[in-house]
Order: sequence, then structure tokens, then C-alpha cells
Amino acid sequence: MNRAQALREAQQIGASLLARVEPPLTGVPIPSPVLPTFALPPRETGERVCQAMTLLAPAGVDLFALLADDWEQNGLQPHSWSAPEGPVLVGVHLAGFVLVLRGHAGRTDLYVVSPILSTSRAGLYGGIAVGAAIGFVGPCFSTLTFQQWFGDHLAFLGFVPVILLLGGGLLISPDTRQFGVGLLIGGAITGIVTAGICSTMLA
Repeated sequence: MNRAQALREAQQIGASLLARVEPPLTGVPIPSPVLPTFALPPRETGERVCQAMTLLAPAGVDLFALLADDWEQNGLQPHSWSAPEGPVLVGVHLAGFVLVLRGHAGRTDLYVVSPILSTSRAGLYGGIAVGAAIGFVGPCFSTLTFQQWFGDHLAFLGFVPVILLLGGGLLISPDTRQFGVGLLIGGAITGIVTAGICSTMLA
């Protein structure tokens, strides 16, 4: 699971959690929330991300009692304690996400924290391989294609816009960003070398 997938799933879990209780709850998203490290295992290695919201409830509704009962019924094994800032309720979702309900400063916040994210670099390495392939054939193909318009000294650069457009487009989405970075790296390294060779051979 990568960062973008974890954030999407955290958002979905939070929304479904609020919708299934009675009465249904609403939440105001907290932009760029800080991880509730006070409720996570100490000295973890790896990265977690979270979504968070401030809960809004009808008058007279005890949010801690309501959610503790719901989590218990759904097998989330809730446990609670009192901190100096206010009460804390923690449960672990079946998908490995940590749910943290925290009362402080007169409000109640719900955090949905991802499991530790994968550190796989498969996307990066795949991008490097594809970029290297494009960089290997691109300069010579560009030279043969654009030579009559731009001359020998510029024609071999015709592959550069292709690499930049592909890599730049992939950088937009967090899901494809690793692949895009790899594509740019692979294309640049092999493209520069191959362009020099092609330019020398055709000179």
C-alpha cells in the first residue's frame, strides 16, 4: 500500500464509520493532520499517514460511548484512557488502520491512521527500466526522423519532449510518481550517452 492508497482508504473508513452509527455523525476534515503518536506503538520504523476530522454530534450524544459500543460490536477491540488533555479511545480496524478518538480543548477529533506503509521501490525501478529503453532508442530514432528539419546537431534531441511529457505527467499523481521519477532518471542517463554516440556516428 502506497501513501495515496492509504489516504484514500483512511478517508473511506472514516466516512463509513460515521455513517453506520445511530444517530449518524458528521465530521469537519482537519487539513494536514499530525499523527497521534501518543496512541501508536513507540519507536516504530516506517511511515504512517492519517486522515482526521472534528466530529459534530447532536446535543446529548456521548461520542465516546457511542463509538466504543460500535467498535466493540464490529470487533475493533477498543480501549480507552484519560490523558491530561482529555479522554482517548483507540481501536484497530480489521484492515490494520488505527482509529483514535481524542477529546481536547472542547472538541472531539477522530483520526484514521494507516498501517506502516510499504517501502517497495518497484515503481521506481520499473520507471528507470522503461526510461532507459526510451533513452537508448530515442536519440537515434529522433535523428533519423528530424534530421532534414533541424540538422544533425539538434535532431537527436527530439526524444527529450517525449521523456519530459511522459515523466512530468506521471509525477502529477502520487500513485505513479515513483514510476515517473524513474522514467526521467533512466531516460536522462541513457539518452545523454546514446545521443552522444549517435551524434558522433552521423557526423
